[in-house]
Amino acid sequence: MNERRSHTIRNDIDNLFRSKDGQLSGSKIGTYVGQYISANLLLTHSTEVINRWDSMMVLFLVLIAPEAYKQVLAMKFGGGQGTTERSEITERTTKEVTAKG
Repeated sequence: MNERRSHTIRNDIDNLFRSKDGQLSGSKIGTYVGQYISANLLLTHSTEVINRWDSMMVLFLVLIAPEAYKQVLAMKFGGGQGTTERSEITERTTKEVTAKG
């Protein structure tokens, strides 16, 4: 009897940290680390974060829209073309917003 094992959990975990070409993605790893740090700061220092709206804005931006945060960092620190990875959803949404404006 041949037993075929499915490695779906392993593949899902691999896909969390790898880009489309199969290489480790620093961008994805950085996003998850940033989200963990943001959530930890919000949970442990909530009163200080709430009192400062700018800190709260940055932490929520990292948690809710990490791709937008990466683009803001790239613009702020002179990131060139191809610095951030953009998804198809972001491209479509950006085109819809600019077409309406």
